[in-house]
Amino acid sequence: HKDVKPDNVLIGKGPSGRPQAILIDFGVGAITDQQRLAEVGITVLGLTLPSEETPSSQTGTRLYMAPELLEGKAATLQADLYALGVLLYQLVVGDLRRALASGWQRDVEDDLLREDIAATVDGVPANRLADAHQLAERLRKLPKRREAQQEERQHQLEAERAREAYARSLRRRRITLTAMGVLALFAVTALVQNRRIAREAERANVEAEAARQVSDFLVDLFSLSNPDETGGREVTVRELLDRGAQRVDDDLADQPEIQSRLLQTIASVYNRIGSYQEAAEKAGLALDVARERYPGDHLEVAACLEELADARAHLGEFDAAETLYREALAMRRRVLGERNVTVAASLDDLGSLLRQKGKPAAAEQAVRQSLATFEGLALGDDPRWAKALSNLARLLREKGEFDAAEPLYREALGMQRRLHSAPHHEVANALEDYAALLQEVGRYEEAEAFYRESLAIGEKLFDDQPHPDVVAALNGLGELYFRKGDYRASESFLRRSLEMRRQIYSEDHPEIATGLNNLAVVLQRLDRDDEAEELLRETVAIDRKRLGEDHPNLATSLHNLAQFLFYTGKPAPAEPLYREAIGIYEKAYPSGHWMAMRSKAGLAKCLQARGEFSPAEALLLEAYTFLERDQGETASPTQ
Repeated sequence: HKDVKPDNVLIGKGPSGRPQAILIDFGVGAITDQQRLAEVGITVLGLTLPSEETPSSQTGTRLYMAPELLEGKAATLQADLYALGVLLYQLVVGDLRRALASGWQRDVEDDLLREDIAATVDGVPANRLADAHQLAERLRKLPKRREAQQEERQHQLEAERAREAYARSLRRRRITLTAMGVLALFAVTALVQNRRIAREAERANVEAEAARQVSDFLVDLFSLSNPDETGGREVTVRELLDRGAQRVDDDLADQPEIQSRLLQTIASVYNRIGSYQEAAEKAGLALDVARERYPGDHLEVAACLEELADARAHLGEFDAAETLYREALAMRRRVLGERNVTVAASLDDLGSLLRQKGKPAAAEQAVRQSLATFEGLALGDDPRWAKALSNLARLLREKGEFDAAEPLYREALGMQRRLHSAPHHEVANALEDYAALLQEVGRYEEAEAFYRESLAIGEKLFDDQPHPDVVAALNGLGELYFRKGDYRASESFLRRSLEMRRQIYSEDHPEIATGLNNLAVVLQRLDRDDEAEELLRETVAIDRKRLGEDHPNLATSLHNLAQFLFYTGKPAPAEPLYREAIGIYEKAYPSGHWMAMRSKAGLAKCLQARGEFSPAEALLLEAYTFLERDQGETASPTQ
C-alpha cells in the first residue's frame, strides 16, 4: 500500500452490521505476490507490474513511514506493518496527530497492546510481525490473552511470595519462627487458591472443603514444632517441608487445583535448597495432577513442566530436561503469544540448558532471542531479564569474548541489586558470574571481593547448609587462589566445595566431576601426583558417561589429564588426549578459540618431546597468535 494512515481508512458496516474498517487508495501501491491475488480471483490489467519489476517509489506520509523508508530503502510489506502499528498506537492513545516518538511505551497503559504495537514498529523489519493477519489475530484474542496474563501474574505473585517466605524462614534458627516461615509459604499459596475458588460461585462447597483442608494442613505442621512432639529437639525447615509434602499428597487428592499448585510450590522450594530428587518427585506429581485437571494447553501445566525440567537439569538428566523445557515453551507460546515475558524467560531457560549440554551456538541463539523479546517489551528492571543478560555474558565469556561479556555482567548485577535491597540469591549468582569474568582477565582483587560477597550472601541465606550457590562461590575462590599461586588456600576452598557437592549430587553427577577436576589441578601443583591422577581419571570417566563424547567439559577434563601426564614425564599417553580435546573444542567453538589453542600448545610440547620440531613450531605459533590477540601478552595461557 505504502501510505497506510487514518485518511485512507474508511469505517463502514459489515454484513453483520458491525463496524468494519476498509483500506482505500492503493494508487501508489505495489503488487508483491501475484499468487495471493490469484487465490482470491483478482486479476490485474496489462499495465500493472509486480513490485520486483519496477522501482519502489518513496511516496507516503512521513508520520507513518518506517525507518528503512526514511533511509531510502525499498518499500515492503513490513513497512506497511510499521504504519499500521503507528495507527494502532494513535487509536490507543486517542490522538491521530501524535507521532510515534522515543518513549511511546509510557503512553500505552495496557502492556498487551504495548506488546502488539512493539511487534509492528520494531526498527528492524525482520523483527516485525509477518503480516497484518497476525496482528488481527492478536487483537481478536485480546480478552483471552488478558485472562491468561492475569493468571500468569497471579502465579508469579504466589511464587515470589512463597520464595520470600521461605528465605525469611531460613534466616531464623529457632523452632517456632522456622515453622511460621514455612507455614507462611503454604498459607499464602492456599489463600490465593481459596480466593480463586471463591470467585467461582458454583463451587462454594469446594471452597469450604479447601479451607478445612488448609486448616488441618497448618495445624499438622504446627504440631511438628511442638516440644511435646519433638522432645525439645530443634526442627529443621527440611522436616517441615517433608511433612507438608506428605500432607499434600495424602489429603488434597480430591482438590486438584490446590494440590497441583502446592506440589509445584513445594518442588520449587526443594529445587531452591538443592534437594533435586525430591523436587523432581513433587514436580512430577504436580504435573500429573495439572494435566488431569487442565487438559490441553494451560499455564499451570506449563509451570509444572518447567519446574520438573529445572529438577532434571540439576540432576544432570539433560535430555529429559530439554524435552520438558521445549514442551513448556511451546505451550506458553500457544497461550501467550511470542512477545511475552514468560515466553522470553522460557527461552532463556532452554538456552541455559543447551549450554550445559555443550551446544553453545544453539544456546546463544535461544538466549539472544529471549533478550530481544525482553528489550522489545520495554520493561523496567526484571529478574528474568537480568538472568538472561548473565547467561549471554557467560556464553560470550566461554567463547573468549571478554570485552563483549563484561557490560552484560555489569548490567545484570546492577539490575539485581536494584531489585533486591536485602541479601538475595539472585544477587549472589550475579556476583559470582561477574567475578568469574574478572578472574579470567586478571582483575583478581575485584574478583575476590565479588566472590566473598556472594559467599557471605549464600551462607547467610542458607544457614551454612549445602547449597549450589555456596558451592559456586567456594569453587570460584579456589580457582582464584590457584591463579594467584596460593595453592594451600586454593585446596582448602576447593575441598569445601567438593564436600558440599557430594552432599547435594550423586557420585556420577557432572558437578562432582567439576569439583574433582579442579581439586586435582591444585594437588598436582602441591606434588601429590598419585592423588591428582586418580581424581583426573575419575573426572574423565564421569564426563564421558554423563555428558557424551562431544561436550566441552569433557575436552577440558581430557586437556587437564593430558597436561598432568606430560608434566609427570609421560608425553606419549598425553598426545592422544590433547588431540581428542582439540577435536571437541573445534567442533563446539568458533575457529581460534582460546581453549583449543591452549590444547594445541600442549600437543606441540608432546611433538617436541619426540623430536617433531617443525609441526610443534607451527602449532605453537598458531596458538600464540590467537592467545596473544584474544587474551593479551600477560595472560596465563599466552605465557
